[in-house]
Amino acid sequence: MNMKILKIIMIIFLITVFIASTIPVIADFGIDVQVNDDAGEEGQTIGDEKTAVVVKENIVYAVWQDWRNVSDNLRPDIYFAKGLIDEKNNVTFDENVMVNNIAHSPLNDKPSAPAMAVGDDGTIYVVWTDMRNIDNQLEGVDVYFSRSIDSGRSFEENQLIGSTTGGSGGASIATVGNYVYIVYEHCCDPANNVLNFVLSSDNGQSFSDLETIFIPSEGEAGSGQPTIASDGSNVYIAFQLKTADDGNKVALMKSNNYGASFSDPIFIYDDEGSATQSDISLAISEDNVYIAWHDVREPAGVYFSVSNDKGSTFPSTQLIVETGSSYPTPAISAYEDHIAITYSGRHEGIYGFVVLTKISHDAGITWSNETIVADTDVSRSGIGPSAVSVNDKGVGVLWIDSRGTWDENVFFDWSTFDDIGEGNGSIDGDDETPTPKQPGFESVAVIISICVAFLIYRKRK
Repeated sequence: MNMKILKIIMIIFLITVFIASTIPVIADFGIDVQVNDDAGEEGQTIGDEKTAVVVKENIVYAVWQDWRNVSDNLRPDIYFAKGLIDEKNNVTFDENVMVNNIAHSPLNDKPSAPAMAVGDDGTIYVVWTDMRNIDNQLEGVDVYFSRSIDSGRSFEENQLIGSTTGGSGGASIATVGNYVYIVYEHCCDPANNVLNFVLSSDNGQSFSDLETIFIPSEGEAGSGQPTIASDGSNVYIAFQLKTADDGNKVALMKSNNYGASFSDPIFIYDDEGSATQSDISLAISEDNVYIAWHDVREPAGVYFSVSNDKGSTFPSTQLIVETGSSYPTPAISAYEDHIAITYSGRHEGIYGFVVLTKISHDAGITWSNETIVADTDVSRSGIGPSAVSVNDKGVGVLWIDSRGTWDENVFFDWSTFDDIGEGNGSIDGDDETPTPKQPGFESVAVIISICVAFLIYRKRK
């Protein structure tokens, strides 16, 4: 083979590599794993609370609401499972464990679905809404708490958080060091939908007296959907503040003294209309506070805002993805400069809804295009909501999926950042930017180049 043919082969190879590297292909996660281990078809849910999954190093912690042993009153139980990510990124889950110590006590409604936090020492904390103290549906419900100190093999006696009067729900939990923080919405004393707060400074063995940290003032209709995060002495609570005239808005309160006192709420939005903002999710990393939510402003979709000064200011908001009239229930997680937002929605070329994620590796400045999480080669009647957890290696997503049946099951998927892609994309979620390419294009380019070169060689010969 002479030098001229070699030059032709080299040119074809370089051109092919360049073209292949620019082909937009949707990145995908690994193999979906079902988390609930029951053989029945009674259904599960993670509700709208976003802290249903935590990934620490190669350990996965998952919690959900489960109807496997459904009772005559159709009430569920709270279940937990721990998973292991092996060196090949395959995930296996241990036997499921029931968290509530009185069967069928959790409220039969998505807002009662459990929230979870995991301490640095591996202690697992779970909080949920419970009906064990009421005699009929006209009375209130309570928030209950339990922890596991043996890696999730068993859970301790459940603790009542708050009081047995009125109605409680939407509980969220966070932990840092020896501190455990719980916030929830309560009605109706002293006003509609206040926010109640308790803390523990001894790893959840005991809790402080209940404190009402937000009471709606004149012109405010109440509060809801609280979510909490903590780092060092800082505690952040994002929630939906229901105004009388301007709809429901995302607001934030913060404490810089381990929850001893909280600031007044500040609004996290840049529109002046009455569009409702809901499905709030909160994450923090170092000095950055990240909030994602669903907004029905024009254009409706998943919005994002970041504070780089520990929650003092939120200069602007970004449209992450336009969703139209659907409700994507976004969830957000952060680790160092890595952020992942998951949501359910439609994707071009795929029938029905799927679970999707967008990722940023620069603290929310730029975002990848959509990555499909859930397997799209199965039939299903519904999907979502989802929860997400990020660590230094990748992204874990937990979601509800009705594949193959009308009943819903819990699924988990894990992917490293290397498998998903680098996350180069647009600031506003515009899908015109290239999707992070999957590995393998260079191999395809080599094969194409060799084939073309062989044909040229045969022709010249």
